Amino acid sequence: MYLIKIEIINVGKWPIDSKYPNGHYVSVIGPINDVNTEITSILVEHGLNSNPKFNDSIMNSLPIDTPENPWKPDENEIKNRRDLRDKIICSIDPPGCQDIDDTLSIEELGDGTYELGIHIADPSFFIPEDSPLDVEARERATTVYLADRRFDMLPKVLSERVCSIRENEDRYTVSTIFKMDEKANILDTWFGRTIICSSAELAYEQAQKIIDGEKNIPGISEKLRQKLRPSLVNLTKIARIIREKRIAKGGLELESLEVKFKFADGKITDILQKQVLEVHKVVEECMILANAAVGEQLYKSFPNSALLRKHPFPVKSHFSKLIKSAQMMGYEVNIDSNYQLAKSLNDIEEKDKVAGTVLKLLATRAMSEATYVSTGVDKDLNHYGLALEYYTHFTFGLKAPLYLKGSNGEMKIPESIITKKPEDAHTFLSGGNIDFDNEKISIEHPQLKKPVEFSLFDKVEVLLETDESRSHRNSVVMSLIQKVNTNVIAPQVRIDPQELMKDVKSDEDNNNGYITDKPIEINTENKIYQSKENSIYQILEKFNELTINSYSNVKI
Repeated sequence: MYLIKIEIINVGKWPIDSKYPNGHYVSVIGPINDVNTEITSILVEHGLNSNPKFNDSIMNSLPIDTPENPWKPDENEIKNRRDLRDKIICSIDPPGCQDIDDTLSIEELGDGTYELGIHIADPSFFIPEDSPLDVEARERATTVYLADRRFDMLPKVLSERVCSIRENEDRYTVSTIFKMDEKANILDTWFGRTIICSSAELAYEQAQKIIDGEKNIPGISEKLRQKLRPSLVNLTKIARIIREKRIAKGGLELESLEVKFKFADGKITDILQKQVLEVHKVVEECMILANAAVGEQLYKSFPNSALLRKHPFPVKSHFSKLIKSAQMMGYEVNIDSNYQLAKSLNDIEEKDKVAGTVLKLLATRAMSEATYVSTGVDKDLNHYGLALEYYTHFTFGLKAPLYLKGSNGEMKIPESIITKKPEDAHTFLSGGNIDFDNEKISIEHPQLKKPVEFSLFDKVEVLLETDESRSHRNSVVMSLIQKVNTNVIAPQVRIDPQELMKDVKSDEDNNNGYITDKPIEINTENKIYQSKENSIYQILEKFNELTINSYSNVKI
């Protein structure tokens, strides 16, 4: 009896004249049909870290947080932050959520205006730039959520305790605070680092029941319910207006069927469709508002190097199934713009909810994939689905922290975002703004008096070396030596035509002495290269098949 296992094999090159690829064995994941094996296989297949553990050097650098010795905020750090611990702030998440990274607040100011705050967990205080934890977090890139588990980007002492915005605990946050009137017109926006104390950790169902005016809510005391309800009601009222405005501009309300799994003894026992509540949309709209505001501020501060989230216009041919399905149901769908598409789908849904839901699902499948872009490279920054000019992922506090502390203790978040002064844009940003030119590159080196600029098609001198390996084929490493000056002007010498003819005739006579009837033997390899002009690409490809240790003065 054989036990079939899933193994990891690193496949290298596959020569065109070979039936088999070159590769080497890495490890065994486990037996097939085992849930842990299958989950690990999914992670490996997508290039994700399948090891949830962090090494000792990382764990030893983390803050201590135990029942006997709980973590407390640093007093000096508190002085550098806006103190919001007296505000009513709460989180709204799925039941049992441990890595709480976003909270909301709204305060009625008394003059017909409101102050809406979105507060995101700030782990930067604990992650010095280029520290072991910073390197590991960059490698993991994000927290990966699966049906029954998650693989954290940060250790649990940070993601679930010290940085997680727990009830009645002081926590560091980065906040976006909007001052707006009762019609949700934004009057002022503030960005900065804060310290907060959450009043409650609410599940979506609990928050919805508080908004609806229900009493005797499991897990919520009457005193807490009365404290939170005015804020949640105002939050819902403002979020509705913000959403209506965005939808009116062409924002799409597309459908996606989300399900949740019930487990028993490691096996799925039931699949349930997630119930969509209004409070889901309230939280979503607040996050969209914050992400859009931060995206716009980033663009203003760093017009050539801001990281934004772009959702390109869909390919029209991808809508063919949607259009045909709508026609079969007796409806027409206009896809000329996001506004027209949204209007068509909403009109259909008002007449026939089932048809509208089906067509929205088809529209979702026709969408292009959203991508991260740099403002210095891509000038089209619009988010098609959300109908926004600028958008970024500011609200991913513990899933993908973008704002880290430098090795000198300075925050990596640009100071200009807080001061709104463009001259502060280069203060804390490594490298500053970068103007991208795909035909030129500038190389700096400590031993050079000034940077050396290379342009496309410049001739350069390189060093070719073989990087030997016992596990797979040797690889060729090409190092840049220097730029070859092709602009040297030869001295102008006037040549007499008669003298030139004498030189040519003399060369021909000398060459005739080497003519022989015996054919010259040329091996197969030389015949190939003799038949056509050599190119650097042919040469480099050939080096992969040789055992050359070092070649210098190769000019390309």
